[in-house]
Amino acid sequence: MAQQTYRQLVNKALLEAGVTLDDIGTGSSFTSPDDKMHSRFKTWVADSWKEVQMMYSELEFTIKQASIKFQPRIHIEQNVTSNDTPAAGAVLIGATSGTKFAVGRKIDNTTADIDLRSGAWASGTAKAFIGLTTEGFAASSEYGVPFMLNEQIGLYQSDGTTLTEAAFARYKGTGGFDLAVEVTDLLEPRMDTFFVHPMAGDADTDFNSTDYTRARLDYLKWEQFKLITGLEQTLGQPYVFSVNPRGFYEFYPKPDGPYILNFHYESEPQVLATETEVLSPALKEQYEDIIVWQAVMFYADFDRKGDVYMRAKKRRDYYLNLLLRKEMPMVTHAPSRFG
Repeated sequence: MAQQTYRQLVNKALLEAGVTLDDIGTGSSFTSPDDKMHSRFKTWVADSWKEVQMMYSELEFTIKQASIKFQPRIHIEQNVTSNDTPAAGAVLIGATSGTKFAVGRKIDNTTADIDLRSGAWASGTAKAFIGLTTEGFAASSEYGVPFMLNEQIGLYQSDGTTLTEAAFARYKGTGGFDLAVEVTDLLEPRMDTFFVHPMAGDADTDFNSTDYTRARLDYLKWEQFKLITGLEQTLGQPYVFSVNPRGFYEFYPKPDGPYILNFHYESEPQVLATETEVLSPALKEQYEDIIVWQAVMFYADFDRKGDVYMRAKKRRDYYLNLLLRKEMPMVTHAPSRFG
């Protein structure tokens, strides 16, 4: 059967609570109910679902999997005389070094791999991390030290010769990697579920079939990461990672090309708002009654109905215990190389 909508859950809670009210209506009747009790039941159902997500985030149904593309990145500061926004495939060329890279793409193979940290492109004040690719170029550019510090970078069209802006930006160092930007509903990543897949090219399906490995990444605390890696600029397929004091993810070795990063994470709780919304992540049909009976408990506590509260709690606990027995996490992992 189809999942119940937010409105259907509210009406079921009204029914189970024994409240002598008509069902909550659609459209403006749902958005702005005339009856205060309808509004309260909307809040109680939404709060019940949020509470389940927060309290039982270790359950398998709440865990999502992310697949994102990560590649070498640089940190640039735009020149105030430029108001150009770099597109995926646009070419960056160092004015002094002659180093040439293209702006990389995200996993959708369309969106530019750009993390705007502050400022705005239109005003020439952007500070950003830009993913790089050598796709389509001779392998003369070095990922390790792509540009000279403070070097002027010119912005060219994808042909690499048609100039867009000679004084586009200055190179300020290695770019950071912020998972929260890449995965917008990220609450907490599962650090023991990180794996990398090397890619043969920029296309999201273009895995390197001749040199394919699905390698686990081991998480290290920052001090241990610094001790083991020495923060060297070694390039290669990463096998360890950490989070630096600024909250950016660091990989060792630094990526020598495009990779797919896979990991599991706990997502931000869904907040129900519109009448046709369904629970996401989805609960199996028999577990949706947890939300209904929890909302009835909120009502009974509000209206001081002890008998209704106890009946609702008994039903809520039955479905909740069933959920806990059936939906415990089953994710397993390979042992760490560090023991």
